[in-house]
Amino acid sequence: MLLLYCVGDFNHQPIHDMYPNRKQIVGLILLLLLLMPRMAEARQSEDTIQPPLTDYEGSYEGRDFEVVNDVLTYFRQGMQSSIALEWIEMDHFRIVIPPGAQVQTRDGRPIPTFKFERDEEGMVIKMTILDPEGGVMGEHLRTGDVGSSTGEDTVH
Repeated sequence: MLLLYCVGDFNHQPIHDMYPNRKQIVGLILLLLLLMPRMAEARQSEDTIQPPLTDYEGSYEGRDFEVVNDVLTYFRQGMQSSIALEWIEMDHFRIVIPPGAQVQTRDGRPIPTFKFERDEEGMVIKMTILDPEGGVMGEHLRTGDVGSSTGEDTVH
């Protein structure tokens, strides 16, 4: 009966008042049951479309992101080599941790993720470093192409 009440009109009129014929109610319920999974799939597919990795390429105040062999990589001065990133959700990436590798930074902090921000035109303009709980560890504006930045490392 809860379902019948929930699919009533916006004036909270129960569906059995709107459609007194039981066949109409059963038909409406079957239609809803058929459409709900399709609507959920459509909503989920919108959230899982990954933009081109080249959108993120560039330097963000001394932190470089570059696409190498169809993988977004991250590098900053002081690192031995660039590291691969994997897409989590729209504009959000995490570090790919190889088997057996350490899972925190040298100073004991957890491995961060990278969240990118776009302007009104859809261009990536900023990168935010987030801790695993979503706290901001640092924010860096896009300063140009890979290797063109002279910005300081501002993550503490």
